[in-house]
Amino acid sequence: MPSLVVHDPNGRESRVALDARQDTVLGRDETCQIVLAHPSISRRHAVVALREGAYEVEDLSTNGLFVNGAPVDTHRLANGDTMVLGADTEHPIRFSTEDSRLEMTMTQFQYDFTTGARSDVKNLRRLIEVNKAITTSLEMEEVFELLLEGILEIASVARAMILLKRDDGAMETVYEKNLERSGSSFAGRGISGSVVQRVVESGEPLLINDVADNPDFEAQASIQALDLRSIVAIPLSYSQAYMRTVETTDTLMGIVYVDSRSARRRFEEADLDLMLAFSTQGAISLENAKLHRDLQESYLELVMSLAGAVEIKDRYTRGHSELVSRYAVAIAERFGMSDHEIKVIKRGGLLHDVGKIGIDEAILNKDSGLTEEEFDEIKKHTIYGGEILAPVAFLRGERDIVLQHHEKMDGSGYPYGLEGEETSIGARIIAVCDVFEGVTSNRPYRKPMKPERVVKLLEGEAGDKLDAEVVGIFLGIYEEAGFKKGEVARPDKGVKAKASKKKAKKKKAKKKSSAKSTSKKKGAEEDEDETTAPRA
Repeated sequence: MPSLVVHDPNGRESRVALDARQDTVLGRDETCQIVLAHPSISRRHAVVALREGAYEVEDLSTNGLFVNGAPVDTHRLANGDTMVLGADTEHPIRFSTEDSRLEMTMTQFQYDFTTGARSDVKNLRRLIEVNKAITTSLEMEEVFELLLEGILEIASVARAMILLKRDDGAMETVYEKNLERSGSSFAGRGISGSVVQRVVESGEPLLINDVADNPDFEAQASIQALDLRSIVAIPLSYSQAYMRTVETTDTLMGIVYVDSRSARRRFEEADLDLMLAFSTQGAISLENAKLHRDLQESYLELVMSLAGAVEIKDRYTRGHSELVSRYAVAIAERFGMSDHEIKVIKRGGLLHDVGKIGIDEAILNKDSGLTEEEFDEIKKHTIYGGEILAPVAFLRGERDIVLQHHEKMDGSGYPYGLEGEETSIGARIIAVCDVFEGVTSNRPYRKPMKPERVVKLLEGEAGDKLDAEVVGIFLGIYEEAGFKKGEVARPDKGVKAKASKKKAKKKKAKKKSSAKSTSKKKGAEEDEDETTAPRA
């Protein structure tokens, strides 16, 4: 019986009989029939299989396979041929056609058994771990990551992705995990559309172990262009309970797609069974995550409606939150923030005054200055807003903005008296925009400030009350807009001019508390959104 004989530096041999019915894989992965731990050896480095009556070895690695000292991609083995994987010259592997049945010892039988058993236990443990993790997660991206991570590990491949069915019926790649590149990414490229379409039409999993042996797919342009060799595609299906909830008859949620470009006959039926188990549990978790996301979005719509109601209720500040949000986005872009961070700041600007829904209209619409008691009531809108957003975990960043946008750098703000960077960067950005929008707007008790005075005010507040860097960036934007408020409200996203970082002038002396009290009672000229103003 043909066999592979592994030699070690001490002269010991380990013999593994070759089975004509299945491939023998060599590599570092514990699922391989021959496991070698040298760092130059890939997880699945090479495969020996019976091809047209003779055994052939194929290189699956990036570090090379050497037969009798020469590098090879594939090689038909002859008795005595010696293979070296990567740079592991200490463990040469000899191909032997001698009948080794009498030479096989109980130790070898034990090796084969424990290797297979260890692999089964490992996969079962991984299945349990992933199932536990994905069933407790309510975030779509986390479920995507856990599901593909588990599948890549049990299948020992480099690339897998999830496609979800859009409302128009098309399949869209929403998440990819590719071990050949660092990290994970959205919008994967380069898959076999014909394989995906087959699964969409049949609703059944598809395993293609060797494209070259499958006439239905061998001639497909995408497969040839991508040099795909082994492919698995598994449908993700909605449960009956979910379908009743959303009132649909379409059972297909999406597809888990796995492929290999490095080797034919990569997958076994056992791999498919495990991937099916992962995918079935993953589909249930995606259902839960989708329902949770839909619930969150519904609550967000409700909160946005409340924010709109505030502007109807407060006749003096209609459109205020929309403008604050626009200014804030312009600043966040100049800061180079991520898309997600900008989204949080945009929504935080729209929602920053949502708590005013709980303030008496008579106070909000008062034409004259506020009494101290009325001002204390106005200040509660930050707490009210935080309570409104508290039930929604994904609005945590927006909630920080709502709670903190009246805090001051010197700790004199409200509701908590936070200092400096104890407040979030989003809240510090909104604070500057809130002041600017307030003092440049028309009010019954005062006219909008002229640009020179606006600049002087912001520079004076920088450092003590407002974040100096944010003020500097905003004044740069204001200057580029020709000191026109309307132009600042429509920032050009294509312009990446350097932000102005002039050092803001600090006040030489703080206003005395008695002066503030007098200002509150007299109603001064300043708007309620100005940091020194009597209103919130």
